[in-house]
Amino acid sequence: MLERRINLVVDWLSMVEPDGAGSRIVDSRARDAAKNAQHEVPQTATQAELARTAIHEAGHAVIAHVGGLRVRTVRIRGDASGSCEYEGEDEIALISADLAGVFAELADGASIERQEALFHSSDILQARVRMDQLPHNWRRWQRYAVVCSDALSSAPAVLIEDTASGRSVIQGSQDIPRRCRSSPCRRTATR
Repeated sequence: MLERRINLVVDWLSMVEPDGAGSRIVDSRARDAAKNAQHEVPQTATQAELARTAIHEAGHAVIAHVGGLRVRTVRIRGDASGSCEYEGEDEIALISADLAGVFAELADGASIERQEALFHSSDILQARVRMDQLPHNWRRWQRYAVVCSDALSSAPAVLIEDTASGRSVIQGSQDIPRRCRSSPCRRTATR
């Protein structure tokens, strides 16, 4: 099941249209800022919709925290929209946090209609933009496709595709610091 979710998101990331991504991300952030400026958003969502949003935003916050990012705010609004603001320098941690809300919803059994919305979400777009900004020579050797949260263990995992051999490996949470943050990982990737 986890592998199917990973493959779904990998497909989404490959299908994202990167043209105009910057302005689409800015527009999304502006909509969030406008909603955040309102002191109260009317309660129009059902409890199930609010729960879905809470799961999504918690996914972002937990993986951002685990990845060493600073979580600034998490919001769940009465209209079932939400936001999670985090910051840091580690690009892999940022990509992980971008995708974590999507994976949290998929792990919770997102409907086909919701999956369509997730595919078009700013989370997928932002992750793709960050992935495209990774150094080309690094991506050529090892492409970090997605970072997700295993629904059973809540342990982050990274799908690593070795483009030279075409082999994919899922690394568990114990391997993330070694694979994503250590200098040997970056040295290996620049061969």
